[in-house]
Amino acid sequence: MKKIIKKRISYTFSAAILAGCFYLFTIFIFNDVAGGNVLHATFWNTGAVIFFVLLEKAEKFLFAKLRKKAEEHKLNLALRLAKRYFKGPSVKSALYLFYIVVLICTAILYAGYPIEIIFDDTILASRDYFGSVRYGLLVLIATDKFTAQLFKDIKEDETNR
Repeated sequence: MKKIIKKRISYTFSAAILAGCFYLFTIFIFNDVAGGNVLHATFWNTGAVIFFVLLEKAEKFLFAKLRKKAEEHKLNLALRLAKRYFKGPSVKSALYLFYIVVLICTAILYAGYPIEIIFDDTILASRDYFGSVRYGLLVLIATDKFTAQLFKDIKEDETNR
């Protein structure tokens, strides 16, 4: 029981770190790529979410291929390295955690309480920033469900041949 609790805490902490990295990435998009333009940042953030969901799908596919090759050719080191890379929370877990925080902050903003964090003339959080990332959760859910269904359809077609 203690091991399970430690593992859950470790995964949650790791997901929080990844979510923080995604936050910094969205700040970079908002400030440097989009120049503070909410519409441009929204498009870039949408693309980033889709990219990370598809990247995770590709990683799982490649890991399955690597596992098969490693077992065939007795490549234990390659398999151990790949397992270590894929150990821990998924990128989607981190994205979901990030968007939970975004939803809470957006609710606070629209309740009339301003949230604005500025560090060294860089906007780290503002009404415009949250406006540019708030719909990312919908994109995340839709992309996640779409890719899951697509891969399910492909697998069913392969088994029905």
